[in-house]
Amino acid sequence: MVNHLMKIAALGVLVMGTPAYGGTHVIGSKVRVHWALPLRQSPPGGFFRGLGPQIGSTKPSQIYTVEDSRIVPNCTGEESWVKLKANSGEEVGWSYDGKSNSTFGNLEEVK
Repeated sequence: MVNHLMKIAALGVLVMGTPAYGGTHVIGSKVRVHWALPLRQSPPGGFFRGLGPQIGSTKPSQIYTVEDSRIVPNCTGEESWVKLKANSGEEVGWSYDGKSNSTFGNLEEVK
């Protein structure tokens, strides 16, 4: 049974690519989002963790460059936020990548 689960997991990695780990994207790296995500003016901050206003959305077909990365603490751990710039140069904003200690994030590095 375990052997079958390992084969299914390996097949998932081959089909979907290597999972991105939240908080590990290097500034300057190229990434692609798995689905449309809101782009915000700033990551959460302050005592009430207010989000910056939404200024756009990512597109799964677009490739983005990581301009900055922040780990933001919250009551359940830490979140990874990245500042993305579209390679077309038209969109720049902060997007939630996932929990910083998670094995899955919203972004996948492009080689």
